[in-house]
Amino acid sequence: MDTTVQFKLQPAVVMLTLMPSTISEDGGVSTVMATLTHPASAATTITVRPVANAYTVGSDSTIIIAAGSTANASDTVALTAVNNDIDATDSAEMVQAAVENAHGAGTVTITAVDNDDQADDK
Repeated sequence: MDTTVQFKLQPAVVMLTLMPSTISEDGGVSTVMATLTHPASAATTITVRPVANAYTVGSDSTIIIAAGSTANASDTVALTAVNNDIDATDSAEMVQAAVENAHGAGTVTITAVDNDDQADDK
């Protein structure tokens, strides 16, 4: 008697990491990295975008992880805080990722430490 067992592999899930997760509003830069929970059968493209206008991404907002891999350490996205003259509390904002060939739109939170003080506002 032949027995056939079929396994359905779950799609990989994207996880984002920020280094560092807290930066200065005055030109602070964080590096966004992506990893997969397990290797995907096709290349995975992750497009990083900040939710708020308090941050900008570098010239390349995509990370590509090759088929069969869980990470690409040399492919990262630079996230820079946008400086303003408004005295405010530190800003914690979400960074999202749109994903092709994997599950989940990974999100992480980055915090920009305000560099303006009330004396500068006068």
